[in-house]
Amino acid sequence: MRLRWLSKRLPCPDTIALVTQGNEAWLLTTALSGKTGDAWLEQNPAMLPCVINAFARFLRQLHGLPVEDCPFDAGSAVRLAAARRAVAAGLVDIGDFGDDHAGLSATEMLEKTEALAVFDASLAVTHGDFSLGNLLLDEHGEVIGAIDLGRLGVADRYQDIAIFWQNLADYGSRAQAQFLAAIGVTDVDEQRLKFHRCLDELF
Repeated sequence: MRLRWLSKRLPCPDTIALVTQGNEAWLLTTALSGKTGDAWLEQNPAMLPCVINAFARFLRQLHGLPVEDCPFDAGSAVRLAAARRAVAAGLVDIGDFGDDHAGLSATEMLEKTEALAVFDASLAVTHGDFSLGNLLLDEHGEVIGAIDLGRLGVADRYQDIAIFWQNLADYGSRAQAQFLAAIGVTDVDEQRLKFHRCLDELF
């Protein structure tokens, strides 16, 4: 449903078929050419500024879509409820936490996230997992399409900003600053950045 909705607005795979059986499902989509952002950087690290600008352009387009046209709720309340269920079911991989959260239990991570959850959101249509591996680019740095759209929906725009900002930590603070400047963020909301960073650890 998300793919079909977004494909009318921004580049992403087209859905060919969906088959469900019990609790399993198989989705067949059209193939996209190009490589992910992280694949390009592995091949040629000098492409970093180009990749950052391409991701920023796509994010401005995505966040510029009218929220009233998007039928999917991916807001903090929805994501926190899913996180609580994951913690209760023992599904959170604490071994995958970042260095800044190493040693925390899933329950402690949830408590830290919930303590940051009160803020004024700026709603936008968000990708939900906006990382270097989830946009495909051509050799000129043009976006061919977005993938992994299972969390797409209306949410605080820092949902996407925080994940990509953290993704760029491996490339240094200058890369992070370039990204923020490219999307027009001049005054970073540290609480929202931390909240969405913590929330993402639970998925």
